[in-house]
Amino acid sequence: MEHYACMVDLSRAGHLNEARIFIERMLIQAYARVWMCLSSACRVYNHVQLGEHAIQKIKDPKLAMDGHLEAAKVTMTMKEKGLRKMPGCSWIEEKDKINVFLSMDSAHPHNIEVYRTFEDLTRNIHEEGYVPRSGYRSNGSLLLSRGDEGRL
Repeated sequence: MEHYACMVDLSRAGHLNEARIFIERMLIQAYARVWMCLSSACRVYNHVQLGEHAIQKIKDPKLAMDGHLEAAKVTMTMKEKGLRKMPGCSWIEEKDKINVFLSMDSAHPHNIEVYRTFEDLTRNIHEEGYVPRSGYRSNGSLLLSRGDEGRL
């Protein structure tokens, strides 16, 4: 299910309707986590109607419960078999060289430089006025962006 969620998370590139079609055509029923990815992208692109549809799916107790139960079963099976989840991984190509970064790994030769750059970027976007959004109001409705609170 995580792979499906990752595919839907690509909707952050603006392909919201394609993501919705992908979810509807999945071979298994999409759990709340998948719909949460789509609703996050809807918030970014102010797609209120699709965002509200995703919120309704997230609120569906059957979808939420099934996903949690399935995740718990997988986690227990992995523990029983002595398996571990692979860490998150990302990479970037620079000057014909591919740099790989693993979650919680400090072994990369430029690790300190990478984290300093990340801290600089974070500071810069905050200085420009970026404020992270918490996502949803207490009533479950979609919070779009600063100044849009009254639109829903």
